[in-house]
Amino acid sequence: MNKNLKFGIFSLVLSLVVFLLSSGCAKKEKTKPPEVKIPTASFPMGAGRKTPVKVEPTYLSKEIDFQSYVSKYYQLVKAEKFEEAYKMAPTERKARDTLENFAAALKSMPIQSYEVGKPVIKGDLAEVKAVMQLGGMAQGSKWIVTWFFVKDRKRNLWEARKTQSIPVE
Repeated sequence: MNKNLKFGIFSLVLSLVVFLLSSGCAKKEKTKPPEVKIPTASFPMGAGRKTPVKVEPTYLSKEIDFQSYVSKYYQLVKAEKFEEAYKMAPTERKARDTLENFAAALKSMPIQSYEVGKPVIKGDLAEVKAVMQLGGMAQGSKWIVTWFFVKDRKRNLWEARKTQSIPVE
């Protein structure tokens, strides 16, 4: 092989290596987890705060599954143990409602019965649907409430992020 051809091949290989290194193809980069999209439509209960406040996220302990968590929440609400239920309420609910507003709203529309479905998990998002039969001001009305749980990868815990409520016709 002649010197010019060897030099040309060497230059081409060297250029290719430099290109790969500078473009990031040869190194592993940490990828950011995909953004979890949660529906935004919701029917808030209670008077709530005029402006949501920053609160600590509501995390599930590793000892409880989604269905049991939601069931325990509704058991507490039905037993009118509002302070304990408030601690389990989704992060967005606590950000918009004080304990007093939360309790007042739930007292005015007590849960007569509820049924909690099985979770549907898609990556970093889990959904649990519950069907509630209400009393009080909402006597006889039936609601489907979807709980949204989001995985916090840093803590390796699931956060009860928000609920979405829809009346059943």
